[in-house]
Amino acid sequence: MTSHTVIPQSQKPVAKDASREELLDLYNQFARGVKTLNSTVELKPIAGSKYSGVIDEYHEVKAFILAAQPASIRVIGQAPVIGKTVFDMASDGEIFRVLIPSKNKSYSVPLLPSERAANPSRSPPATSSGCTALAGNPEGRIRDREGV
Repeated sequence: MTSHTVIPQSQKPVAKDASREELLDLYNQFARGVKTLNSTVELKPIAGSKYSGVIDEYHEVKAFILAAQPASIRVIGQAPVIGKTVFDMASDGEIFRVLIPSKNKSYSVPLLPSERAANPSRSPPATSSGCTALAGNPEGRIRDREGV
């Protein structure tokens, strides 16, 4: 142990009661101030769909999520140990792009017009691209799940 600090009782945080709405409002107030997000995560990529009848599950990969308000997001997935890029996905709120170096393939898909109509001045929800993060939520707001 390098140091030991005792916090006086008057400086200890106090637990408070709050309603769901108060917590969401407090979170949204904080989130509006966030302009960028950089994160390292572990992902388990899945490709395909139940509609095609084929779903491929891959090994977990280390991924980097880079996002900026109002509409930019990039997710880079790397193979464990060797750090080779497995996929590189990006969206600017208009076009969703995916690069898969191992297959020497790249895809570019415009977001659906209906998604743009819902938010004409901002990034549309990124549901068509499978990219659900900060870019899909231009105001940086969390929504009540019951309201979705």
